[in-house]
Amino acid sequence: KMTILEYHTGLRMEEAGWMLRESPLSVSEISSRVGYSEPFYFSSVFRKCHGISPREYRKKAPEFS
Repeated sequence: KMTILEYHTGLRMEEAGWMLRESPLSVSEISSRVGYSEPFYFSSVFRKCHGISPREYRKKAPEFS
């Protein structure tokens, strides 16, 4: 069972993943656009969700497409 907060965080991380794959925006800009004012916190949440950092995810993005 998933809480509303977990669901909302999942949606934000899904959107962040899409932006990392499809846009040239910086990690800081993406973090801001999905609602995180602190890029370091965004990165830790992203890592918890995806298992790798946003930068690593971007480098491996073609593998996910």
